[in-house]
Amino acid sequence: MKYIFLILFACLSSGMVAGQNNETKLFPLNTYINTKKSGLSEDAISLLSNKINAITSNLGIGGENLSNPRFLLYSKVIVNKKNVIPGSVTGYTIYADVYLYVGDAFEKTIFSSQVIPIKGYGTSEESAIFEALRSINPNDQKFKLFISSGIDKINNYIIAQCPLIIAKAKAKQSEQKFDEAIFNLYSIPEGSGTCYQDALSLIKTIYNEKINSESSAAFKKAKLVWATSQTAGSLSSISEHLNKVNPGSAAFSEIDNFIAEINKKIDNNITRDWLDKQQEKKDALEKEKYKMEIEKSQIEAAKQIAIAYASGTYITNNYSTSNYSTSYSSPYYTVRIYDTLIW
Repeated sequence: MKYIFLILFACLSSGMVAGQNNETKLFPLNTYINTKKSGLSEDAISLLSNKINAITSNLGIGGENLSNPRFLLYSKVIVNKKNVIPGSVTGYTIYADVYLYVGDAFEKTIFSSQVIPIKGYGTSEESAIFEALRSINPNDQKFKLFISSGIDKINNYIIAQCPLIIAKAKAKQSEQKFDEAIFNLYSIPEGSGTCYQDALSLIKTIYNEKINSESSAAFKKAKLVWATSQTAGSLSSISEHLNKVNPGSAAFSEIDNFIAEINKKIDNNITRDWLDKQQEKKDALEKEKYKMEIEKSQIEAAKQIAIAYASGTYITNNYSTSNYSTSYSSPYYTVRIYDTLIW
């Protein structure tokens, strides 16, 4: 499976924005090529990728980002007819269609579509399809109209749904279903104006509530283990729980005193190493820089949670359990989501 991800930038510098129309003020849109039944070679897939990249570049919106896997530019190639031309050198003529869709990968909704008939000749089937793909003209105005139409429809959909999305996320937050709340908010693309800004602000709030809740629970378990057995044998279990305390949580600041308390009773390398590492971190990062790094990591972690939740939910259709793990990368989950599409 060959896949590529391209970002459609929503915000350019003020001078560039002033010279643009609404059609080019686009939000992040991933690009995915379905090659399951196409029979395309790696070279042919690469050529198609380059063609799509050229289309987005011509719009001034090329780039890479994995921030939101929901909306995408989806493409596939269907070979309709093959003609074999006999002669001293056998020739092949390929007739195929390239299907392009701008759609919603979560709701499996198509907002706009384009079919491009292509034809190619070569001395092998592979070279014929390669020449057919080469005939795609990225400068064709129909591509701009097709993408802009899809984006406009998505924007209208998001604007209409924004209050409901925000309200649903807050409801999930009150139920302490933090991952689902973050997932709902991350479905709002960056180019959605105040809606996106409101969502991003709420994402930070919910993420902090999530890590404080989970870290507090882990810290309580560590203290319970110590209260039950104040021996060196309990240190491994204590360390396991403390490692689940997020550095950005309120509970994290209490760990040093807890470790110091343990260290008074048990002279052990585990406790000394913990204290040493914390001191090194404090010495290496200035206070404001540390805060910035924490905030940056929080946003990245929240994004990973949203993508992982989307994969777990939309792959298994299991809404009662969270059978996913944030230990995998964004590309892993994004491809899992796109692989289920049957457009």
